Amino acid sequence: MPLKQLAISYEPEADVLSWELSPLPIDHAKEFGNLIIHFSASGSPVFIELLNAGMFVHQAEGVMQAQIT
Repeated sequence: MPLKQLAISYEPEADVLSWELSPLPIDHAKEFGNLIIHFSASGSPVFIELLNAGMFVHQAEGVMQAQIT
């Protein structure tokens, strides 16, 4: 079975990075700090939002630089 390509988008005004994982309808969501995961009725992840994405990317760059040096 081929893997579905993830739809990834960034909204600069809201500073939100989003991943669409599945075409299933969203039933509910859970928030984990700056991460919101939307689930289907069966509990499968459908959509992920990363709030304050710019801060996350900046921190990730720092970690990557530390790993390289």
